[in-house]
Amino acid sequence: MPIACPLPGGGRVYSYFIDAPSPALIDAGVSGSPPGEIATALGERGIRLEDVRYVVNTHGHWDHLGGDAVLRERGSTLAIHSADAELLRSRDAHMRGYWGDRLSLAGKPTEPGRALILEHIAGEVEPDRLLAHGDELDLGGDVRLTVVHVPGHSAGSVALWWEARRLLVVGDAVQGAGTTGSRCPFYVDPDAYRTSLARMEDLRAGVLCGGHEFRWGVDAAFVTGEAGVGQAFERSRAAEALLRAAAGSRDPFDALAAPMGWDARAAAPEPLGLTLRGYFAGGSS
Repeated sequence: MPIACPLPGGGRVYSYFIDAPSPALIDAGVSGSPPGEIATALGERGIRLEDVRYVVNTHGHWDHLGGDAVLRERGSTLAIHSADAELLRSRDAHMRGYWGDRLSLAGKPTEPGRALILEHIAGEVEPDRLLAHGDELDLGGDVRLTVVHVPGHSAGSVALWWEARRLLVVGDAVQGAGTTGSRCPFYVDPDAYRTSLARMEDLRAGVLCGGHEFRWGVDAAFVTGEAGVGQAFERSRAAEALLRAAAGSRDPFDALAAPMGWDARAAAPEPLGLTLRGYFAGGSS
């Protein structure tokens, strides 16, 4: 069950509830999401927040794990990949890493960004389970989720593969041409991102569930059917190839504006600097 949770400044992050014998929530949104949109959506099905046994984080960014501490207080077990676990333990880790870097490269002041982190991450908590590639999460019945490590967007990004339903929850690991708001793919490790796309595409999912509304050929947070899923991966590979080529150009924004559908008179999309930096930081070719 997809649950759309509003974000500060506009846009939405998507959580996914799996109604299994051991109910699970994949991603918890920001601090206000569990008592707000998530509680409302679950309540319509006669489910309480206290019934959620597991919170599985697709990655450690503030808009996906900000509500974890709220659910921990209600008895949920928290799981995250070890490479992103520090982002659950420490709010400052967001400012020392990707979030502080993204603000800096976009020329934005850091203090409002720090205030946003403090407001929208409910608390600093120790994860109950550190995930690794190949782990299985048995939620009872026929619901077994396999952890697929898909670094790129973040070092600890994972997808959750429900093979029996051919359903793959990817969080932000399949970027398309960026979200409908950012209009630019955002990943810190381009080589890992490209490899992860291939790893996920090889699963031949019939349903793809993302963490935001992405430009996947269609603007959507989730798509069904071979054609829709294939288009999402095709658009993601094409956008990555455009960014890879533009990284070596004299003016990346100018090279990307037309093929990415940007307004050439506007400012560069906020994620562009951090994504392009990845092509040089890791010696990406």
